This record gives sequence, structure tokens and C-alpha cells, in this order.
Amino acid sequence: MRGSWYGIPLQERERIYARQSLETAALRRYIYGLLPLRRTARIIEPGCGTGLVLSEVSLLTDAALYGYDRDAGALAKAESRIPGLNAVECDIERHPLSRADIVLLSHVLLELEDAPAFMAKLAGLMEPGGRLAVLGEYDWRAAATSRGDRVLEAAVRRMEEDGLDTSIAGGIPGLIAGAGLRLLHFGSIRACSRIDPLFLASLYLNGKPLDETIETPPLEGTMSLPVVWAVAGR
Repeated sequence: MRGSWYGIPLQERERIYARQSLETAALRRYIYGLLPLRRTARIIEPGCGTGLVLSEVSLLTDAALYGYDRDAGALAKAESRIPGLNAVECDIERHPLSRADIVLLSHVLLELEDAPAFMAKLAGLMEPGGRLAVLGEYDWRAAATSRGDRVLEAAVRRMEEDGLDTSIAGGIPGLIAGAGLRLLHFGSIRACSRIDPLFLASLYLNGKPLDETIETPPLEGTMSLPVVWAVAGR
């Protein structure tokens, strides 16, 4: 995995995670209703972070829960939230993952080095009749193209300079089909929040300004982004 998230302190990233979680809380509740949470044995979340998603799911199922993340501090937070969590510190693209009845992904596809290969890996782990749920992925490229927002455009340029695929959300149906899975449900909502200086700061880590015309990111106003979601079956 790649990206600039891990260059800022966990305490600050937790605030970003909490904002994202709040923006899409209603969407996640809807998606949970599409999953057989009460009739499943094992659920995994690659890139689980501090366990915000799995802590919600733990209240809805008796399944064994597995969380994978490369950040030991984030995993410790997840373990404190979720009694009995099977937490594994690893690079999710390179480390073996458990077989699963349900796979959950939340804001993780953007930072993958090889999204098609990773989706195929997950498909191979799913039990017959299993489900894969993309609970939310920001469509940065679509937002920058449609809005003409110079801060958003600059943020997208910086992500792409770092090698991130800002159009990955729009390609989710193709990723699912390419992995041999069936797309069962698909859609998008628009998440709107105040401009987040912590997130924008994470794009400055290599020492360059976000954009030559933006010496200081504006702290007023809102940022509106499409959030793509999907549920697939094996």
C-alpha cells in the first residue's frame, strides 16, 4: 500500500477517520442490511484502521472478526474497541489473509498498489455464497472534474503525483467483474463536510506546497465528494 496517511500522527488521523465515518454512517447502516451478518461465521476487514467499522459490525453479528492493518497503533485502538478481535499487523496486499464469509472494505482501494490483483485475492478467500462489501470509496477524479474547485483539483494532482489512482472508485464494477464476482448492489451518495485542514496537511508531507497558487489551503467552506459503494457475491 502507499499514500501519505501514515506520515501524520495517529491522533490526528483518528479525527479524519471520525469525520469520514460520520459522513457515511447512514450509508453503512443501509449496506449492513444487505449482508447476512447474523448467518455468517467469519468477517474480515483489510485496512481496518482503528476499528470504527468492525466495532459497528460487532453489535450486529456473532461472527469471528478479523482486522488487518499496517499501523500497530491503529490496531491497538481497534482491539480496545472490539473484544475478541483477531488483529493482524501487516501489508494487506502482501500478507496472507483469512478465508471469509464477508469481506468489508472502507476507504482502502485508493491506496492499493495493484487493485485488480488485490480484488482477485479477496475473491479467492471468499467462501461459496460469500459477500464483499465496499462500504465507501471517494471518487476524487469525478469530483474534481465536475466541480472546478481549485483546492480539490490541486489535491487530486498531488495524489496522482504520489501514484494514487483517483478514479479507482468509478472503476469498482470493473474490479468486481475482473475478480470473477457478481455485482449485486451498486450506487453512490454525495458526502459533504467542512474543508478538513488535517487531510489537506497530509498532502504536504514531501515538502512541496499543494499547488503553486495555494500557499495556505482555505479553512472555510465545504468539500463535497461522491462516495461509491457496492456489494458483490461469489
